[in-house]
Amino acid sequence: MAVASFSSKILGFLRDTVLARQFGAGPATNAYFLASYLPLTLFAAVGVAITNVFIPTFSKLLDAGGDDPEVFAARVNGAVTVAVAAIVVVLELGAGVAATLMNLPDKGPERSLTITMVRIMSPLILFYAWSGVVGGVLNVRGVFGPNAAMGIPQNLIIVAAIFVGSRAGGDIRWVAWGSLVGTLTTYLFQLPALRRARFRVGWRFDFARDPRLRAMALLAAPAAVTALAQQLGIGVDRALGQSLGGGLLSDLTYAGRLQLLAYSILGMSIATVLYPTLSAAGSAANLSAFRRTFARGLTLVNFVTVPVTIAMFSLRTPLVRVLFQHHMFTAADTRATAFALAFLTLGTFGYGWQDYLNRAFFALQDTRTPMLGGFLAVSVNVVLDFILLHPLRQGGLALGTASGWTCAAVFLALRLRRRMGLLGGRQIFSRTARMAVAALAALVPAALAYGHVEALFGGGAGWLPAAAALVAVAAAAAGLYFGLCALLRVPEAGEAVRLVRGALKRLGGPGAALPGA
Repeated sequence: MAVASFSSKILGFLRDTVLARQFGAGPATNAYFLASYLPLTLFAAVGVAITNVFIPTFSKLLDAGGDDPEVFAARVNGAVTVAVAAIVVVLELGAGVAATLMNLPDKGPERSLTITMVRIMSPLILFYAWSGVVGGVLNVRGVFGPNAAMGIPQNLIIVAAIFVGSRAGGDIRWVAWGSLVGTLTTYLFQLPALRRARFRVGWRFDFARDPRLRAMALLAAPAAVTALAQQLGIGVDRALGQSLGGGLLSDLTYAGRLQLLAYSILGMSIATVLYPTLSAAGSAANLSAFRRTFARGLTLVNFVTVPVTIAMFSLRTPLVRVLFQHHMFTAADTRATAFALAFLTLGTFGYGWQDYLNRAFFALQDTRTPMLGGFLAVSVNVVLDFILLHPLRQGGLALGTASGWTCAAVFLALRLRRRMGLLGGRQIFSRTARMAVAALAALVPAALAYGHVEALFGGGAGWLPAAAALVAVAAAAAGLYFGLCALLRVPEAGEAVRLVRGALKRLGGPGAALPGA
């Protein structure tokens, strides 16, 4: 799953790099990011509700046997289709009101362009909803690859649309159309795996007769509110970022996508794979299995999150320069994006914990506690946004977001500790502290050595020396991090090696010949 996610996310970054190169960080890009915010916000609410409520219910149904699971999945799909179609209609009709809420002026080309692209992209919520139902079925049945890899065709289509739009007079509306068509492929891409699993997910509209759907709706409402609360903070960031003028909103958006890259490849893969196991343990009230799975997953998430946080902070400027600074994306944009990234990285740890802890509560069929955590995160975010906006500009918005994530993570951890009792906190803290020592020892020297390594590759303002130096420094730091973790007896280092060997063995690669594979 991590390999599939890595391929998808790399293509996602290729998409962002091409967008930055062809359209820069100006008003047109701001309009695209603002227009995509609303559909993606509503999708986040729908997607969280589907994934985190449907999976435990469907898993319990499969374990119990009896009723036809295909009928239940089709009823869920039918109910989701009706609800989301209504949302799409409201968004199409209310695009002008949405533009006003996003702090756009009453008149002007940027407002008109934003409204047009909101209407183009609104139906993607429906495609994502269908994709979420199919992906939930596959995950419960132990199939994770298609869901992780579905972003590959999606991003390829969007990249193609960016090139077409840049050659059609710089018309960014092509990118909006590409986003819509690309989203449809996230659903279509998973259908072959569903057929191989000998399962069908159709549409049935007799869902009113199924009491399990009403129970799901009661659980889904707080889950959807949780996602909306998280997205509300992003919406406030974007509305205030729009008031800063220029391309600072785009710079903040690029920083956010870079900050979440590594966690979404590895940390989110771990959380997603373990979620059905957590759900099964939670449904069976098997608290000892739940605690073991939770602790194992959290330390694996930390094994990824700790070095990512330090790496993103210490290498932020060369990262942004290599990935984005081309053609329309200027050196000034690099400085502005790196400045925002410095503050956002402070919340990477909190983001990872909040995501994993939310899944733990959803596995226990508790959607109320994550909702409270989401409200806490957005409250802290919004208050700090207004306090820090003027002194730190886009950096203040980034720091507000990072602080909200961290406060929510602490709140959720304390609530889970109160509910479940001992969760192996001392062991988790001990291992995480050793990970932090290893990451600092590996990455701080790497950041200090970057300039010298770049000079060895030719230096100057060229992209190739900077990219080569970044790859060399990152590879050396990663190897040193793994070695130090092994030296400090961090068990997750050995587990990560075993996971890679197992994946290579399944793929028929060289890992099959490694000892202990």
